Amino acid sequence: MRLFASGGIARPYRPKGSAEVFGDGDILVHLRALGGTDERFFASEELQALVLPALRADYRAVGAYEPPGPGRLGCPITALIGDADERTSPEEAATWRERTSGSFDLRVLPGGHFYLDACQEQVAGIVTDALGTDRPAAPARTGI
Repeated sequence: MRLFASGGIARPYRPKGSAEVFGDGDILVHLRALGGTDERFFASEELQALVLPALRADYRAVGAYEPPGPGRLGCPITALIGDADERTSPEEAATWRERTSGSFDLRVLPGGHFYLDACQEQVAGIVTDALGTDRPAAPARTGI
């Protein structure tokens, strides 16, 4: 088991009930500020009507997430970040180190907040390598 965190900082423990609430307008402003979203999305009310319900749920889930407490996770963590991300620096992404009692690995890849678009193969390799070293052996099959 390993946690992969991408493009963000470790959220500090905070009391319940402090969730952020985003309306559709807030989501659209945030997406535009992040960059990486095709401008045709912002011009199409039809496309927004299809996508915004899922985005709203994602923003609600992220805003309502409460770390399990001030303690640390027991699993290793790999944090990934783009070297040109204007929203999260490598130093900020390294705050994930404080959230685990296991090992920590920070990977800085070329690109901005949406570095994943250009680095899919690199990210897949990082994930595969990390899971390959941490995953217990599969149970032996018996009785075919």
